[in-house]
Amino acid sequence: MNVDLAQAKLHLRVTSASEDVLIQAYVDAAAEWIRGYVTDEIDDSNPPADLIVAQLLLIGHSYQNREAVSSDRLTELPLGVEFHCQRYRKPTIS
Repeated sequence: MNVDLAQAKLHLRVTSASEDVLIQAYVDAAAEWIRGYVTDEIDDSNPPADLIVAQLLLIGHSYQNREAVSSDRLTELPLGVEFHCQRYRKPTIS
């Protein structure tokens, strides 16, 4: 995907460099998740805006929820990541 560290930090409202390595890991992981979810061929040098938004949502979620478990009740956003990726995924039959 096309989100870089500077865009991710702007989205997260992070100004220091102290978490750059962590945020870059979230950028890379989000891009890999989207590549694994989407079945259409996507030009990484010019991805659709929907997929950029999906990547930023995943980065934000990972940054805010750094542990595998939470005492908070988390719910999926109605117009979240899968909503933005769905049109680039062909239906599959299980």
